Amino acid sequence: GVFAPYATNLNTSVLEVKQWLIDNWPEAIDAVEGIAPFRIRLICMGKMLEDDTKSLAAYNVKVFPHPTPINVNVRPADVAQRALSAGKNKTVSGGGAAAQGGAPGSPANQEDNMACCVVS
Repeated sequence: GVFAPYATNLNTSVLEVKQWLIDNWPEAIDAVEGIAPFRIRLICMGKMLEDDTKSLAAYNVKVFPHPTPINVNVRPADVAQRALSAGKNKTVSGGGAAAQGGAPGSPANQEDNMACCVVS
């Protein structure tokens, strides 16, 4: 996996984490041109952080002595656009993080780019 350490506090919004990731995209992962926050899904300890307006604290993100892993999944543009068009979103960034096309690792998601953002 790839780690992108991001020191922040629990009052940080989901959108702020996504924007930081976009601005500091790990060099080890191919850049996704024109990526929009609504294409990024954040998952922490099995819970999807789907509302960009909520803080990390609102999702009960835990603080450990070690960095807290938040998994990052970038939906393919066509899948994200279908979710946006269908109104399946809970974000202010123009899209949603509701899972589309099945569980992680299913054929619909095999083209997704993945990384790990570590929030400490």
